[in-house]
Amino acid sequence: MVALGTLLRAELLIEAGRLHDAGRLLAAPPAVVPPVPPHVLGLASRARARLASETGDDRGALREAAVLRDLGLDVEAALVDAGRDDDPARALAALDRLPDPAADLVTRTALEATRVGLMFRTGDAARGRSALPGLLATAATHGHLRTLARALPADAGLLAALAAYAGPGGSRSFARRTLEAVRRRGCPARRWCGRSFRPRPRRPSPPRELEVLHQLALGGSYADIAGALFVTENTVKTHLASVYRKLGVTRRAHALRVGRERGLLGVPYQPASADAPVVTGAD
Repeated sequence: MVALGTLLRAELLIEAGRLHDAGRLLAAPPAVVPPVPPHVLGLASRARARLASETGDDRGALREAAVLRDLGLDVEAALVDAGRDDDPARALAALDRLPDPAADLVTRTALEATRVGLMFRTGDAARGRSALPGLLATAATHGHLRTLARALPADAGLLAALAAYAGPGGSRSFARRTLEAVRRRGCPARRWCGRSFRPRPRRPSPPRELEVLHQLALGGSYADIAGALFVTENTVKTHLASVYRKLGVTRRAHALRVGRERGLLGVPYQPASADAPVVTGAD
């Protein structure tokens, strides 16, 4: 029970954006008498995979996908892989090849929601609109609103389909609540956020986030920034994930451009010429 309570707290911390605190909880060994039950190992791995996705830690997500497969949780592993894939069409094809999942209801809802989201991201809106009513009916029956908010991307076509389907009563009322939740949540996998949706930029406020942004402008790697600020690389990644989210960007070069435009770096932004050097390093 102690381990389950810890995992629940970690999930709530991730939901609140307190990624560093969640990481500390998940890094601690489970407070249960060995051997650790497989279902607890699975829950812990899923939580770590979600944290890795939120912080852009592809290596960590890959590691957790392997752990989930070793535990026989193939659907959960496939969902982690889909979140890592830069190609929505390839990710959708991989999920479509899965056999009929023998998974719990929440995981099955997450799988179908991820597939529907990928249908819209790949431009197959007709297929996505056809699958949406069934997904909403199932999720409404079992109260899986949070699962949908986590799995569905804030794609313009999907948002329009939810708005068109929304109405009074039953799954249509649930569609309205889902629409509001997805808009608040944004994109579950940052790489799926296309040009059709841009979150409103916010200003990084904690001093440490601004320090990381300034160090980022110097062109250093994660290790360089960590050394300059006397923190770990994981802490740097956590701060950068927060900075990117608040600025509404997904890459280093975009963060620096928006940071200069908003006066966060103390240097007015000047559009780069065609032959200007490209900023490289940690994304």
